[in-house]
Amino acid sequence: MYRLLFLIGIVPGVAHAAFLDSIGTSAPGISAMWAQLKATFPFTGSGNGVVIITSKIASFVLFIIATVAVLALMYAGFQMVTAAGEESKLGDAKKTATYAILGVILASIAELAVAYVAKLVTAAVGG
Repeated sequence: MYRLLFLIGIVPGVAHAAFLDSIGTSAPGISAMWAQLKATFPFTGSGNGVVIITSKIASFVLFIIATVAVLALMYAGFQMVTAAGEESKLGDAKKTATYAILGVILASIAELAVAYVAKLVTAAVGG
């Protein structure tokens, strides 16, 4: 099921990029527009399927981590409300919130690292 949803998200983008590449060879105006689009958005090229897939996987993982972090923050808030002034429970709630926020920050840094490496790979391959 997840593979099907994953492919549904990737295939149209790659097919559209391949279609625009084929049109660009016969129409100079479209070719120039497509070259500008590729320069602006580095993951629109049709020849870098691995880069596109890696970027989509990183975005999906960040989405999952952010969702779990929001749930963890809600749980931490519930712990704080029900702590009733008990310092140990309040401390546990603060730890939960801190780790949730730290997880989102680290996941964001990881996604930026993936995007940076993907950009380097695209430049090295000539995409």
